[in-house]
Parts: sequence; C-alpha cells; structure tokens
Amino acid sequence: MAIATDEQNARKAALTTDLSTYSSELVTDFILGRASFDDWDRYIAQMQELGLDELIEIEQSQYDKFLELSK
Repeated sequence: MAIATDEQNARKAALTTDLSTYSSELVTDFILGRASFDDWDRYIAQMQELGLDELIEIEQSQYDKFLELSK
C-alpha cells in the first residue's frame, strides 16, 4: 500500500476504533441472542454513521495511489 498521510492515519485510527468497538459489541449481542439478523440493515446504517464509508474511501485512495506508483 502507499504510505498514508498523518491526517489519513489519524482519521483511520479514530474510525477503526469506533467501528471495532461497535462490531465487537454487536457480535457479543448476536452470540447472546440480544441482536437479530433481521435488523441487519440497521446495523449497517449504524456502521455508516460511524464512518464506514469514509474509511473505505481512505483505504481506496491509498490502494489507487499504490497502483499508480507501481506502474
């Protein structure tokens, strides 16, 4: 991968922390029967609110830069 900027690294760290916390709690809730897969769209929407799409954009831009530099 291309080297990320300090700003990208900081933002990725913040987003990853929030998303990891949410997904870990969600997995626990699934295991304990407190969450249902019937609400999957709501879970994805919550992840998007936590910045999933932004994280994907950052990762994609790094990958695109890597491809550009490896030509």
